[in-house]
Amino acid sequence: MSEILDRICFNCSNFFTDVNDVGSNFGVCIKDEAFEEYLDEILENSDFSLCIDLYKEKRFDGDCDVCADYEEIEF
Repeated sequence: MSEILDRICFNCSNFFTDVNDVGSNFGVCIKDEAFEEYLDEILENSDFSLCIDLYKEKRFDGDCDVCADYEEIEF
């Protein structure tokens, strides 16, 4: 049974959340070029520790309208 998700950033496969924001709607879009040099660490270990200040600067509430890069998350 597949569920239809709201088209919000939080439901995008490019939206990632730091462990300290789990349970909130806050996170970042890893399509943001600012995260490019940290992508391997983020994707492999779900770890923003190498760029936590950047994460804090760029984080936003994922309950917002999507952009052209939206890709629905798959379960």
